[in-house]
Amino acid sequence: MWFLLLLGASPPPLYTEGAALLRSGESEKAKALFERGCAASEAESCSALGDLATREPLADPTSWYGKACELGEARACGNLGVLAVKMDAWPEAERRFRQGCDLGSGRACEMLGNLFQEGRLGKADPVRAEALYRKGCELTFGPGCFAAGVLSEKSNPGDSLALYTQGCALGDPPSCGLAGGMRGMPAGRNELEQGCNAKDGWACFQLARFWDQGWEGQVPDPKAAAKAWEGACDQKMWAACNVLGSRYEEGNGLPKDMAMATTLYQRSCDAKDAVGCVYLGAVQAESRPELAYAAFAKACGLGEQSGCYNQAVFLLDGTGVAKEEAEAARLLEATCSRGNGEACEALSQLYTQGIGVKKDKKRAATLHLQACSLNYRPACD
Repeated sequence: MWFLLLLGASPPPLYTEGAALLRSGESEKAKALFERGCAASEAESCSALGDLATREPLADPTSWYGKACELGEARACGNLGVLAVKMDAWPEAERRFRQGCDLGSGRACEMLGNLFQEGRLGKADPVRAEALYRKGCELTFGPGCFAAGVLSEKSNPGDSLALYTQGCALGDPPSCGLAGGMRGMPAGRNELEQGCNAKDGWACFQLARFWDQGWEGQVPDPKAAAKAWEGACDQKMWAACNVLGSRYEEGNGLPKDMAMATTLYQRSCDAKDAVGCVYLGAVQAESRPELAYAAFAKACGLGEQSGCYNQAVFLLDGTGVAKEEAEAARLLEATCSRGNGEACEALSQLYTQGIGVKKDKKRAATLHLQACSLNYRPACD
């Protein structure tokens, strides 16, 4: 993600006074002070004028950031790189990020690494990217540690853990999630909690799983798990929303609340999470069959086999939709061919009875055996 870099430390007097005015809402007075400061070669004041320009639709911050960068303000050089990225001006972005990186901006080093990692300057170069990420990490920019850790994880897991640990210590929530996950419980608990409290969905997800399973000396805690599942769901991890919905549905670690379960499944389904659509269809099957059918059909369209199977069942029965036996058979055929044993067995029954297809006992027997081979146990009895 490309974004403007934060202000540096030890600002000069005119900038300091202007920043105080800006915080109090006196933007015009602040701007006047920044202009005086920039004219007096205060790099931070020039950079602040660039920041103000980014808030005005027709203003151009480039000249202000340019002067600040010439005066040695690393943040401004990085921001020029960000502006270049937005224009797909990759060579200019490289130049500006390199200036910022050379001036000591860890964030600019990390962004320069992104250019090499993504192949924006030619062929992707993960080796150069990792070196730049590591430099960003050395310059105390936590996301640089995270990015370097991701690239080194396969080749050197121990080094990767050290990088994640450093990133977490620098306040990077994703680094905390990966460091804590690699350590497991109880060693990684503090890092996972730190990451989750800082709204890192993966940290919350892993923390929830550990609370669900328990660990040596700690029995499973459904209430603590539910809180962590909620944290992961809040960060749009739809699998976590589905688990949280099931907890409300079952009353496991939370008060039983079918309305809340339905809301969570709906949220996942709206975000095109196929499993969420299946769960949504299941809770609506009796009360709102037409909505359940729509949810199963959406799940099927998203590639979820259980959604296709349930859609076929509704079509066979005419539940929530007009009965279409041939279409049901087609769905079961497609789902069976993708390795769903339950669909193979249902299709076997259709061939046995001649429903939606021409009766064919030989084909039915073949499908029955196929269902068993796919570990659908009822077909093996």
